[in-house]
Amino acid sequence: MDTTDPLRTAFTPRFSNPPENYEMTTSTIRDSCIEFFQKEEIKHYVKEILRPIVQIIYNEVYPYIWLICFYSVFLIFLTLANLGLLLWIRTLMVSTRAYTPSLPPSSMTLPPL
Repeated sequence: MDTTDPLRTAFTPRFSNPPENYEMTTSTIRDSCIEFFQKEEIKHYVKEILRPIVQIIYNEVYPYIWLICFYSVFLIFLTLANLGLLLWIRTLMVSTRAYTPSLPPSSMTLPPL
């Protein structure tokens, strides 16, 4: 009577180690795939097959692309508005002598020694 579990034996890998020619097999598969897709007729067929899939993806993503574009333009204008406000506040501060980087205000003069 066999005491091994049939499910365990069914799902155990057949190779404990990969075959010795594993690297050669993958390189030949890769080379054959590259050779297969080098043919112009195959390229044309693949493009024809993928065209509807790409079109569907593009139609689904199209509104989000516009949303990202508008958001980017909005952020650029917002940054320029902040820059304008900062420059305007700086000119107000300099014109009212609230801030002058080169001269101290007259009220902050040091007493004579």
